[in-house]
Amino acid sequence: MKHRLHRGINRLIRSTRGVAAVELALLAPLLLILTFGSIDVVRALRDYNIVSKSLRDSGRFLARVPIDCSQAAGSRIPAGLQTMARQMALTGKVGASPAQAANRLVEYWTDENSVAIQVSCVTNSDANNLCGGVGETTACRGDDQIPVVQVSADFAYVGTGISLLQLTNMRIRASHSQMGIKE
Repeated sequence: MKHRLHRGINRLIRSTRGVAAVELALLAPLLLILTFGSIDVVRALRDYNIVSKSLRDSGRFLARVPIDCSQAAGSRIPAGLQTMARQMALTGKVGASPAQAANRLVEYWTDENSVAIQVSCVTNSDANNLCGGVGETTACRGDDQIPVVQVSADFAYVGTGISLLQLTNMRIRASHSQMGIKE
């Protein structure tokens, strides 16, 4: 009896049946976390790219409107045009309402106030870093004052909820600076 018990234990120790199931049970949770975490990270990068491009378009839109450098910094671009630029950043279209979900580029980016618009004016002689190449001292063509529009956004990333990484504290921050364009 002792010999049969010993032989049964040895057979059990050498048996490889069920090893694959045990390995899968150990690795499956880790693989699922990595898969769904990757989906969330890729989605956040995609959203950042969309926001960056929409801010660039919004900055280019504002760079083409008349900007008066002689006025105070907050009133160089009319409020109506600033509102249009904010809506353009959120929707990709001029005049589209971000309140409608179908219009938004990023479904959870709804707050127009998350888009900041700043206008600074540099003197043409100080604009060498904007117009000249590296080491050049070429002044820009045009007026003595050159407007530079900066459009930026800062808002919380909303994850898919399927990720166990819980990217709840992540924020999307992007900005674009554009020199004024006179046509």
